[in-house]
Amino acid sequence: MCTSLTPDLTIIDAFANATIAVNSAGTSLYVTIGDQARRWEISGGDDCGLAPDPSFTPTLDGEVEDLAVTAAGEVYATIDSQTYSPIQIWPAADAKQCLLGPDEPLGGHSIAVGGDGTGLFVGYTDADYHTQLYRAAPDLEGCTLQLQWTESGQHQAGFNNFVLDADGRMHVLAHDDDSNDVMVILDTSGATVKTYKGSKNSLCTASTVTRCGADICVMSCSNMYRFSDDGDLLQDIDLTETFGFSGDHIGIAGATDGTVYVLRVGGSAGLDGYPLVVLRLGE
Repeated sequence: MCTSLTPDLTIIDAFANATIAVNSAGTSLYVTIGDQARRWEISGGDDCGLAPDPSFTPTLDGEVEDLAVTAAGEVYATIDSQTYSPIQIWPAADAKQCLLGPDEPLGGHSIAVGGDGTGLFVGYTDADYHTQLYRAAPDLEGCTLQLQWTESGQHQAGFNNFVLDADGRMHVLAHDDDSNDVMVILDTSGATVKTYKGSKNSLCTASTVTRCGADICVMSCSNMYRFSDDGDLLQDIDLTETFGFSGDHIGIAGATDGTVYVLRVGGSAGLDGYPLVVLRLGE
């Protein structure tokens, strides 16, 4: 566990849009702030070094809401000016927008790739607070819709983000009517398998979730939970004492070796804004 990842980044508004992602091999780290995107090569080791990659120069037409990286290194983002329809932003020459049809955007605030690092999955909450989840196949025409799940029932207040486990099941951070946020496992047909949560009564509304090796990791307030892909709690790390953590994290991203990267605001505002820090948590 080390904390020395301090990319030269600041954010004007501590609550502005920012995302973090890591490729499945755990060798490249991606961060977006508004309509800016950066990539670093991860040197690893005890110093947790980051080397800026100046060759990563995507063009973003709007602020990024979510980010996903395939095993092939293709980077997808949901962008507000694109009606939140996922668009490939890297390699820039092959940028394609995901559409349901010729003129209908595949709206979605959260995106993820499959457990094997392929396939793009998109989710959003519709006007009736139903969770719409799509599987889309990136191709030369954009994204071909393969499957749609509509989750209604007990979690009527929608959801935040989600990931997929090795069996293709979705682990969704869901909001219910009592603000008792939980993780929900949906099987490949869209049926609810079970719900789970950490050691507290509920998960924080601003929680974030990622794959971390074979497990599912959830950052909730100042606690980082590691669950098995069946929803069994394996680890509960309270970051408050170790890092002076006060629940001000922005997002998390995990690699196949179980490493988790946490993007957080690192201190008080300076002349250029709030500094951002990346924490690296080993398995």
